[in-house]
Amino acid sequence: MRQKRNYQILGDVELPEDVHALATEKMVQAEADLQKIKTDQQEVRVNFRWTKDKLDIVKQAAEEMGIPYQAYLKQVILRQSLADIQAITAAKRMQFHPHVSL
Repeated sequence: MRQKRNYQILGDVELPEDVHALATEKMVQAEADLQKIKTDQQEVRVNFRWTKDKLDIVKQAAEEMGIPYQAYLKQVILRQSLADIQAITAAKRMQFHPHVSL
């Protein structure tokens, strides 16, 4: 399980005017970037049926990694998909250019 961190809450800090202006500019840019990401990426739902024993294995692996199993599934599926695409692309290149070594 994840260990929660205890952070000390600090009071307001006075910053020099130029630093305050830069920090404000960066915060505004970060908010704009986050909003762009939210509007650019449309989320979709994915549902599938699976056996409980397979899900239990995934949950165990996720717990070992210290992350929720849904996040673990997303990471594993994306990582494997990218690896598969890379392997297929390399195999296709070899098919068209057999003399080229990888």
